[in-house]
Amino acid sequence: MQSEYQKIIDYTLESGKRIKEKAGRIADIGVKKQYLTEEDIAIERGFADLINTFEGDHVVFAEEENFDFQEQDNIWVIDPISATASFIAGLPHYAIVCSHLHKGEVVFAAVYDPSVDEMFTAIKGQGAFLNGKKITFNIESTEPIIFNLSREWRNKPEAKHIWGELYDQNAYRNTNSFAVNYCWVAAGRFAGVLALTKDSFPEFAGKLMIEEAGGTFTNDRQEETIKHIDRIFVGGTPEISNKLMEVLRNTINASKIKVNKQLVPIDFKIPEILETEKFRLRMLTVNDVEKDYEAVMSSVTSLQGIFDDHFWPSPDLTLEQDLIDLGWHQKEFQKRSSFAYTVMSLDESKCLGCVYIYPTETPGHDAKVYLWVIDSELENGLDFELFETAKKWINTSWPFDRVEYPGRG
Repeated sequence: MQSEYQKIIDYTLESGKRIKEKAGRIADIGVKKQYLTEEDIAIERGFADLINTFEGDHVVFAEEENFDFQEQDNIWVIDPISATASFIAGLPHYAIVCSHLHKGEVVFAAVYDPSVDEMFTAIKGQGAFLNGKKITFNIESTEPIIFNLSREWRNKPEAKHIWGELYDQNAYRNTNSFAVNYCWVAAGRFAGVLALTKDSFPEFAGKLMIEEAGGTFTNDRQEETIKHIDRIFVGGTPEISNKLMEVLRNTINASKIKVNKQLVPIDFKIPEILETEKFRLRMLTVNDVEKDYEAVMSSVTSLQGIFDDHFWPSPDLTLEQDLIDLGWHQKEFQKRSSFAYTVMSLDESKCLGCVYIYPTETPGHDAKVYLWVIDSELENGLDFELFETAKKWINTSWPFDRVEYPGRG
């Protein structure tokens, strides 16, 4: 795979040097998902095209368009721009991240920080490198600890509790890419890392970097093999890692955390379809983009403000932007983070609306539900019928004790 790895490195460098010129001067095109640029999409597609030329069966698991994890012998895990928010703001230490899993084991990783032209690479059994020079973990490091906390981590009180404990142990936070911070641990710039994440794309690369430099990197269960569904990670020297695990146990009992990927219990079977005499509810997917787009654009004015966001949908919403939205919804559904259902006519010829089940921070509530129907169905009373049907369905088929319906009393 050496030639394939070099092609990945070359593409990563080429892409990084290009986007460096756009940092701080590029638009956020995300609609429901914040912090998304045209370069995120272009880089991910470029990786996919390149990997498709490799001999054998290879699949891509990536943040924007290839988010459906598939069990294969060769999986390429990609974060096209890690720390997109920093990239958009023109702040340093965003990164392009790619790692290769062979039969479940991370065997190659590349992390490029264009802002300072630092390319970190690692190959299983061969070491970790910074711009071609081998780096070694400092087992006696007295450097600070870094706390990688996703802005999307839902349990804010627990995160604050952890931060309070870490702050007393010489810990820092920054706006860097999580992948860059892992590389900095490998290079000895930090002694360890504790991460509460929204996904796991940078962590596969981070694991190999730190381990090949001589450190340790595990999930919160201290398993050596991390999984794509993991969201809590600890790395550093064995001593530091044990201290960080102790922080987790003492503050939130990590094994019982309500991880931000789960809105419902792991053993709960998600309802697939709800059908009435007039409509059918089923999972909203990217395959529904044309009908969904037609429905949304037919009712722009009445939909604005439905999510406490008066900018969605924009009158200038494009089909591609809607496709990105649907991809995000589908990914969240698969992660059990939130659930978007399309409301279809019984013959599937027309989208009549949508129902969304989201997490909530309102005390005493388990979830919140938004729903809408197209303008042409308002006078037929479909909005009221859908609302009443959805309430009954939520009460009888979902594991929530109390649900809020914003804007509906």
